[in-house]
Amino acid sequence: MEIGKDFGPVEVPEGYYFVMGDNRDNSRDSRFWGFVLDDYIIGQAFVIYFSVDTQSPGIRFNRIGKVIQ
Repeated sequence: MEIGKDFGPVEVPEGYYFVMGDNRDNSRDSRFWGFVLDDYIIGQAFVIYFSVDTQSPGIRFNRIGKVIQ
């Protein structure tokens, strides 16, 4: 499956979630590996653990540890 701006629409089956990475055009997420079963979700994201800029490239230290709102 090619990942990009023209993905979708898709219908998510009941009991599943469609998850996306924070870097739309460069994320391996539900567009790549499919839907996530509800039973596999055990918490809620609250902080950015790691962030890389693929254009520079380099680590975005100013984003690491920021609380997700």
